[in-house]
Amino acid sequence: MTLVEYNPFEEIRFSEQFEEILGEQCWLYISDLKRHLDCESDDIIQNAFARALRTMLILNIPVRHHMKEIYRTEEEGVFIDYRLSSLATYLTIINAEPVNPIIARAQLYFVEP
Repeated sequence: MTLVEYNPFEEIRFSEQFEEILGEQCWLYISDLKRHLDCESDDIIQNAFARALRTMLILNIPVRHHMKEIYRTEEEGVFIDYRLSSLATYLTIINAEPVNPIIARAQLYFVEP
């Protein structure tokens, strides 16, 4: 039996193919992305998110279709989170500072053929 390592970025990378067929977006919470990328600092994701937002604004991509502010609850209380489309997730990852091997691998993953 062969064990296959789970890669959360596999779902993100290929979701755009299915969006056209299904007409739906693949959404990922930015807090979950932070956890997947093993970011200890909020600044890394916040800065990458800000750069992804600027990219969309410069290209006149409708941000409201790709980044949605929402409120989530946890044991500690209510907090603001963002739901990201696959495009917004991609832009956030490639704009992140590669401070650990997981972020660097995720960035490389999106440029591999």
